[in-house]
Amino acid sequence: MRGGPGTAAFFITAGDLRFVYSADLRLHGRHPDSTLDFARRAHDFKPDVLFIEGTRADAENNDNIVAEMELAQRIGAVARSTKAGVYVLFYPRHPERVDSFRAAAASSGRELLLQPANAYIYAQFGGDLTGVSLYSADLEQARPELQAWVAKSGLHLVSPEELHGSEHRFIVDMTYPRMVDFVDIEPAPGGIFLHCNGTPLGPYDPSWNNLMHWLQTFDLEFTFLGSTGHGSRTDILALVKTIAPRVLMPIHSKNPERIGLTTVPRLMPAYGRVYTRADIDAAKRPTDADLQPVAE
Repeated sequence: MRGGPGTAAFFITAGDLRFVYSADLRLHGRHPDSTLDFARRAHDFKPDVLFIEGTRADAENNDNIVAEMELAQRIGAVARSTKAGVYVLFYPRHPERVDSFRAAAASSGRELLLQPANAYIYAQFGGDLTGVSLYSADLEQARPELQAWVAKSGLHLVSPEELHGSEHRFIVDMTYPRMVDFVDIEPAPGGIFLHCNGTPLGPYDPSWNNLMHWLQTFDLEFTFLGSTGHGSRTDILALVKTIAPRVLMPIHSKNPERIGLTTVPRLMPAYGRVYTRADIDAAKRPTDADLQPVAE
């Protein structure tokens, strides 16, 4: 089953056993109805085991996150707050995020400037490139297929040198490998760099410190403004309740013990362990105490 671009859930039949793998889930995206539809279809499949993510198991709700639908307004407000450059970093396979950038650019009197490869991906997902320009740095080094697509697109090209002194006209898609272009752009004081869930992802990424170094060197204000692709604990548990599997196994989580219901037997993941039908049949329902955070 297909979820959003780049993610997919699976319904698996193995003999007389049925398994559901959820992939990443959220109810604060633009299409919570699609996630709920998945849960209903998974319920009808009657899985023996549900493998469900619990990345945000420590977050009870979504009070401290920005919903996907709010991003365009938030980014637009940031763009209107500065007369200097606005740079964004995001996942290329997230067309709805580009929709938000386009709306933010329109509301702030700017133009969206996309990396050619990212614009190509956006177009393949049906994105509207009307009024979008392409960032032309090192375009001659791109794959011939991408160069051909750019030529056929007829979109306006803007080089790093042309951005110098005209940053205020754009919201710029600035990928980590292109940070070197700040040398030619020479960002004006007051510029803002928005991290919108792109790579490098965070301090644990080896490239993170280098990203911070580039931004500090060119005096760009770092701001995180994204929307997580993972549901809160409350949302995940609501989906588990709807699906009603025979057995639950929480995965993709640093706190899997927080994902569970006292009404559903649970298997806890253990590295390197092979699970059998006997394990499924022997699974026990967790108690309220089992679902509490582990003391550090």
